[in-house]
Parts: sequence; C-alpha cells; structure tokens
Amino acid sequence: MKKFLLALSVLVAAVNVHAQGSVVFQTTNSTVNAKVFDIDGSTALSGTSFLAQLYSADGNNVASGSLTAKGVPVNFRTLVLAGYVQTSGTTSQGNVLTGTTVQVTGQDVSVIGTSTPVSVQLRAWSSAFSTYALAQTQGGKFGQSAVLTVNFVGGSPTPNLVGLQGFSLQQTPEPTTIALGLMGAASLLIVRRRK
Repeated sequence: MKKFLLALSVLVAAVNVHAQGSVVFQTTNSTVNAKVFDIDGSTALSGTSFLAQLYSADGNNVASGSLTAKGVPVNFRTLVLAGYVQTSGTTSQGNVLTGTTVQVTGQDVSVIGTSTPVSVQLRAWSSAFSTYALAQTQGGKFGQSAVLTVNFVGGSPTPNLVGLQGFSLQQTPEPTTIALGLMGAASLLIVRRRK
C-alpha cells in the first residue's frame, strides 16, 4: 500500500509540473527570429558582455511594468549566431542551462479545449549589471521586446515564442551626466543674461 501511495504521489507531482505553462526559450529556430542588437542598431549582441531573460505575467497584453522575471539570465551566442540567446552550457552568472524551456505561468494549462493567455517579454542588458532594473537605472545598456501574448491551448506541446520581435538596446545617461548638462545650460543662461 505504501508503494502504491508513493507511486501515486510521484505521478500527481509529475502531472502538476507538466501542466504548468512553459515556453521554448529560443530566439532563433524555424518559427522564431528575434535578433538583439547593440545601441547602434547593427552590431548583434555577443557572448558574456550581455544578459537576456524572459519576463511574464498571466493575461493578455499585460503592461511591461507588471511583468516579472522568469527562469535565469542567459548570455548571447557568438559568431554567426550572435544576437540570439544562449541555450546550453554555463552562463557568465554560473547558471548551468540544462534545457531550453522556461516556466512563464503557474496556471494549469493542460485542460483540453481551454486557452490560457500569458504575456511574455524578452529583456536584455549589459552584464556589468546583475539585473535589468540596475542597468536601466544606473546608466547601463538595456532593451526589451514588445510584449508577446502566448496562448497555451490545453493538450498542446510546449509553444515556441512565435511572433517575438528583435530589438536594439538603448542607454540612459547616468544622473551625474544629466546634472552636469543642466549645470552647463544654466551657466550659459546666466552668462547670456549678463550681456
């Protein structure tokens, strides 16, 4: 009886894990081509200098600010595959990548005949910063894709990120740079008024 209960609990746990919604985290395959570029718009991100991570929230077209980080940050591929996320090996943050799926929702997506929408976004940033938010607020390079709605259809295989679009990074000047610029502009106005 104990063996039966143990086997049943393992089976229930396996079904619950499988029923949660995951996506295939690849930015290049037969159905996805979402290349990420540096701020110049033409240099593809490459290697350990940059990180990428999926962000998501349950629902359709959820605002970017309401999404939360999923999975682990990964680096970018190199050479001819530069601009696309790393899908195997070890990242510069010590994350060992053992698969290409990332769980983006805890909802049960296994019920046949139902559709469960989840909003997903790819974000990338300079690896000099441990998180996207730090890169964004402390003068680093950062960028994000448009929000993509993934519809989990009950009984379907793990979906790809079909419709995910590539993007280029941007860089917000550090606060000290902005402050120096404002002080210079104020000085010019003062000098101009004296004349």
